[in-house]
Amino acid sequence: MKINYTNKILYCSTTTTTTTTTTTNTTTTTTTTTTTTTTTTTTTTTTTTNNNNNNNNNNNNSDNNDNGNFFSSSTYF
Repeated sequence: MKINYTNKILYCSTTTTTTTTTTTNTTTTTTTTTTTTTTTTTTTTTTTTNNNNNNNNNNNNSDNNDNGNFFSSSTYF
């Protein structure tokens, strides 16, 4: 019995697949600042009138009005 050997070369093919995944994380921060300014202006005006002159004038007028009356406020007994 005779055995014949045949040399066979078997090629093995290897496929390498490389997958690259890139993840980008983006964070956006928005800051809103609201400033409200309220200005209140108060103006106070004080007017002073000389009341002594006014009172004197009123008294004089009162005396003048009483001159025609016998029993007036300016008549003394």
